[in-house]
Amino acid sequence: MGQRLNIEIHENGKCLANAYFHWSAFTSDSLSLTQKIVDYFPHRHTMTGVACACELLQHVGANFAPDELIRCGLSEELAQIIGAGTHRDNGLIAISEEGIEETRYWEEARVVINIDTNTVDFQVFFECKSYELGQTNIKFVNVPFDNHRISFNCFATFKSYFDDVESRIYKFKNDEPPMTAIY
Repeated sequence: MGQRLNIEIHENGKCLANAYFHWSAFTSDSLSLTQKIVDYFPHRHTMTGVACACELLQHVGANFAPDELIRCGLSEELAQIIGAGTHRDNGLIAISEEGIEETRYWEEARVVINIDTNTVDFQVFFECKSYELGQTNIKFVNVPFDNHRISFNCFATFKSYFDDVESRIYKFKNDEPPMTAIY
């Protein structure tokens, strides 16, 4: 069983595409993938829409599995050729309603990248258990960000708060309960 991450690309409140990454729902891995997408965003070839979303996800190694290509109307033969070599560890892109919902069903953590507002909603944490709050070997870290609305140009600074995640409890400025990283 992996740590299953869903990265979604949104525009105007709608999910254009998402990608399932089987082993990437660890906080540090998710931060790295997200940073790569955010850094690439100004250099993309397609400016908006589904094509832009797919380009961003392909930039981090995700691709279409044959099943998703068939759902999108390609013949089985062509889907097998185009989707050859696609692997869940590198990311499986979905653009069909069924594919997007399937990714959501399997996710254990989610990152939403909004390309119209240039913000990230980063949800790759566990809520702290009450017994963790009383431990003396835990360091509390105040993160001066709302983890549901991080601007692209501040994402690297947000990411820097998680360079050393073991024995840390994070408190975000949006008054969510204290969180721990997934590691």
